[in-house]
Parts: sequence; C-alpha cells; structure tokens
Amino acid sequence: EKVFRYAIPIEVYNTAPYVSGVSVNKTRRYSNGKYYTTLSPSAVDPDGDIIMGYEYQNKPSNDYYPIGTTYVKVRAKDRYGKFSDWYTVDVTISNSAPEAPTIYRDPDTISIAPGSSMTLTATSTDPDGDAVHFEWEGVTDDGTYPIGKHIIRCRAIDTAGLKSPATAVVFFAADEMSGGGMELVDAESRIV
Repeated sequence: EKVFRYAIPIEVYNTAPYVSGVSVNKTRRYSNGKYYTTLSPSAVDPDGDIIMGYEYQNKPSNDYYPIGTTYVKVRAKDRYGKFSDWYTVDVTISNSAPEAPTIYRDPDTISIAPGSSMTLTATSTDPDGDAVHFEWEGVTDDGTYPIGKHIIRCRAIDTAGLKSPATAVVFFAADEMSGGGMELVDAESRIV
C-alpha cells in the first residue's frame, strides 16, 4: 500500500475591522462650561470577528465637551487585537441665549393706585431647550414704589449663564387725586 503525502501551506490572516460611523448623543447636562455628550461607534469586521472595544484620541474622559467643535478619533479592535484605521468625528456643541422674556402684569394696567399690588411674571424659551431663570432690575427690596413712573427690566438666563436681551415694563404709581407726579400741560404732552 502506498501512502502519499502532500503538504499545502495554509496562511491564516485577519482582516482589520473598520468603523462604519459614530453616533453623537448630545445632552443639555451642563457642568463647568461643558455639556455631557456620549459617542456610540459602530464597527464591522469583514471576517465576522467580534469587536472587543474602541480606542479614542482627544475624547474627554468624563464625556463633557466644551462649546465649539472637538475632533475625536476612534478606532475599533477585533478579538485578535487588530485595529481599524482611525475614524474622525466632529463633536459640535452650541449654545444660544434665551429669547427675550415676555412680562405679564396682574392686573394688566399701566397705572396702580397707592396701597394696591401688581404681580409681574415673566416667561421665556431657550432655543436649545435649557432651563431658564430670570434676573430682574428695578425691583425694590420691599416691593413698594413711590408715586411716579417706574421701569422694571427682566432678562432670561440659561444654565450656561447666557443672557437674553432685556425686556422692560413701565407702570405708574398714581393717586387719582394728586396724579402720578406728572403733569400733562396740553394735548401734545406725552409721558416717556
């Protein structure tokens, strides 16, 4: 009986994976001038190997990115340790100031009698969806105003500290009997 032996060299190769894309998941969670944003890369391995993880360059360790554009590089690693080429993703964080507030008066009048009260409230929206709070100017500490013209200004401020343009409301503390400290002398007189 004859035995034949034939040797064939077998070469085992591993093709590198490639990053097919990166999802940028922005939030409005804010801390120290930066916004929390996570990256979710996707990779494919032509050999069907499992992707074991990702390596990054220029990615903040806490995932908080500053306003502006940060260029992050990511690459995938297969289970045999082969890396993909670097894939660059731009993470752009923006922030816009809130809209100028709308001020509401209750009662909705321009003149208020001594001893009466008026409630001022403000609303505003932020184009980025950030929460806003309000900064009031011209409000007295005790909430009382002398006879005369009063101007109250309000600004909306977002979580990053960006301020809206101011909105103003004018009202007069006026006594029916003595007026509001203003005198109209003829038909052309105006209160400004």
